[in-house]
Amino acid sequence: MQRLLTRITPIIFSSVFALAGTAACGGDDDGDDGADGTDDGDDGGDDDDGGDAPDAGAPDAAPPVTRSGTLAVTETTISNDLGKIPVAGAAVAMSYIDDQTVTVAPVPGFTTSTGGCLITTYNRPADVEPTVVGEGSVTVGGTAHGEFACAFVAGQPEYVCQSTNPAIAGGVAGNAATGTLDADTDVFLLEGGGFTPEMQGMSIRLSGFGDADGDYPIVAAPAANQLQLFGIDVNGIEGGKDATFTTFVGASPIPNAAGFNFLDAGKKPVTIAKTASDLVPAIDVSINARGEGLELVGTQPHEFPTAPADLTFSCDGAGCGAEPANTGLIPAMIINGVTTDAKVNPADPTDMPLAEGSYATFTCSALSMDTITIPEAGIEAILGTNPTRVQVTVGRVAASLVPVPDQAETRVVVGHSLTGFTDIAPPKGVARPKRK
Repeated sequence: MQRLLTRITPIIFSSVFALAGTAACGGDDDGDDGADGTDDGDDGGDDDDGGDAPDAGAPDAAPPVTRSGTLAVTETTISNDLGKIPVAGAAVAMSYIDDQTVTVAPVPGFTTSTGGCLITTYNRPADVEPTVVGEGSVTVGGTAHGEFACAFVAGQPEYVCQSTNPAIAGGVAGNAATGTLDADTDVFLLEGGGFTPEMQGMSIRLSGFGDADGDYPIVAAPAANQLQLFGIDVNGIEGGKDATFTTFVGASPIPNAAGFNFLDAGKKPVTIAKTASDLVPAIDVSINARGEGLELVGTQPHEFPTAPADLTFSCDGAGCGAEPANTGLIPAMIINGVTTDAKVNPADPTDMPLAEGSYATFTCSALSMDTITIPEAGIEAILGTNPTRVQVTVGRVAASLVPVPDQAETRVVVGHSLTGFTDIAPPKGVARPKRK
């Protein structure tokens, strides 16, 4: 059972400076490839004598194996009106993709997010997104969660992040066997739990608690034996002998009445270190979080247009948030978004169910500017997927681009953002897919 108040999809801050293009071709340039891209001639022969004499073309060669990666450590606030308590917190998104699995070309005219927009539309089940792969583990320091590590887990849409403190990370079968849940106080009580203040803002996964199993945001960690969670709706539940708790970093913002601050605007730099893999070397950077206190002028992230029109987000002066020193890094304003055409529940305004048919992903950036726009034609392409809900994140970040010879870059991003969700009614005559 899902217990998170809001689920931010992995598109947040992914591919902020993505390279345009589709999967590399394996054919040569000697003119013997057919119209369908297949090689219809022997590279040992030329094209005008039946293939029995050597031609000048080079033999076909396999494309280089390349990876594109994003390591993003950010803090986001939900711009929708969800009640009196703001929802804010960590949004950590890390992934590498196998560039050879990119099979869907971006929308013409929207092929690069470096100073522009990259928009891709997909039609399920024929179209698939690139394969996420592991390229070394990542360790992060300098946040309110203490040190945490992120690693690739097969089958997940991105890296999974957990505290490097085993007592906080949990995951040991039976470590919550004596725990109890109290719906009246939203408290998880576990004698000997060893909970610490760094757990505020993480999410916790509980198993072995029957109907109360699921994921919950940790709103506060008031004592070593108790956590205040959000969304407990079953009272007096005690864990069985195999009851287990496991915590995760950056999965979702939390109801944030206490003013939890994941990144502290340059008072302490965020350190991001990745171990080397066969294809991507080690990375070690230190970045001060940009944009704390961001306030947009005019249009907000939850106000996505319902008809084609330019969409502009901007900030002004102090409303652009903190601007700590970051020598040699790239200051950027960004937009990231994703759509779904599945049936959505207005009572659950931040849920993004998996698309049933068509959907779009989009990423834009404006370098060293405080205004960013998706042109009307881009909005038309996004709306062409008939979305029921659109998720949009607008942020100010500092970015480091780590190039690798003969490889795509790894983009390391740290900053603050606002995230909004817009429901869109279907056009007349268009039936929505039924949610499974």
